[in-house]
Formats: sequence, C-alpha cells, structure tokens
Amino acid sequence: MFDDTEDGPEADSGAESRNNLAGLALQAVRSLTVAELHGAACGLAVHGPEGLGVDDLIALLGTEALQDAGSVENFVQATQDELYADDMSFTPLLMADEPSDFDAAACEMKATALSDWCSAFLAGLAAGFAMLGDDAALEPGQGVPAIGDLAARLPEDGQEIVQDMLAIAQLDTAISTSDEADSALIELEEYLKVGTLLILTLLGAATSRRTELGE
Repeated sequence: MFDDTEDGPEADSGAESRNNLAGLALQAVRSLTVAELHGAACGLAVHGPEGLGVDDLIALLGTEALQDAGSVENFVQATQDELYADDMSFTPLLMADEPSDFDAAACEMKATALSDWCSAFLAGLAAGFAMLGDDAALEPGQGVPAIGDLAARLPEDGQEIVQDMLAIAQLDTAISTSDEADSALIELEEYLKVGTLLILTLLGAATSRRTELGE
C-alpha cells in the first residue's frame, strides 16, 4: 500500500528521491530485479509522455512478474516524473540499496544490475516501437520483437547508443575489484543516463516532426 508514500520523487531531492523510487519499485515487483523493472519502464517511457502505461508494462513483463496494478501504477508515475524532470535528475535505478563500499561482490552486483537494466530497457524500447507502429499488439508475457530492426527507426546517434547498450547487456559480470573496475562501472552508469536522455530527445524530435507533417 502507498498511503504513506510521497506523491512523486519530484517532491524530494537527491538520495531521498532515489530511495522513494526504489521503495516503489520493490513494492511493484514480484520476480524481477529493481534494475529490470526500471529499465523496462524507461524503455517504454522514452516514446513520449503517453508512451508508458501500466497496461503496456504488464503486457511486456507479464502479470506473474509484478504485484498489484496499484503498486505498478505508482512506480510508473514516479519513473515518468523523473525521466521527464526539467532538472534532468534521471539516472538508471540499478539496486534498491547502493553499496557504500565497492569490493569484489559489490562490483559484480553493480555489473549484473547494469546488464539487467540495459536488457530490460531495450525490451521496453522495442515494445514501444511495436505498440506505436503497425506490429501486432503484444499479448501479456508474450515478449517483444528483436531490437535490431526496430532500432533502425532511430537516427544514427540513437542506433549507436542501442548498440552500446546491447554490448553492456552482455557485460561479463565477474568483474574483479579495483579502482579501475569501480570507475568503469560508474562511467557506464553515467553513459546510460546520458544515452537514455538522448534517445528520449531523438524520439521526441521524431514525434514532433511526424506531427508537423500530419503523419
């Protein structure tokens, strides 16, 4: 239940905002990781303010992976609020609790979360293209078309980001701990933030262009 939860992460700042979003994610998932849920939601949401709906997310992930619709709706709204925030505070939500110190186990957990987030984001991105295009409607839990052909609908810059995300999705999660490994994971997280916002911008520009042309 969410009676005691803030209306949205935009009312808070910094760590408190992320904790609120993480709490909503934990109450919405049943058999997924926080990273998978957030990645899928963001992949759908980049298609526009109306591109992410509870029904769409349930169709993508399946009812067995999620809790009740009310919990999912709270998470969906908070995710969309952050993604479209004017202050560009968006960042991938990888884990409910970020480790305070990085050791071998923490590095492996972070790498796994990055991989999970990218895989889910690409699934959401592909599902959004399918739902907004001429592709057959998704049935609950059916899955999505391959991202390759659908990503071709993005401008070249967006296609490059998709290819990078595909590579991160296949990241070797058995990463040894070192300052270099820690820095690399942080850089990948920052890249996903920037890349996601760029895809959001590119898709927004494409939508505006289609509207102007009356398509």
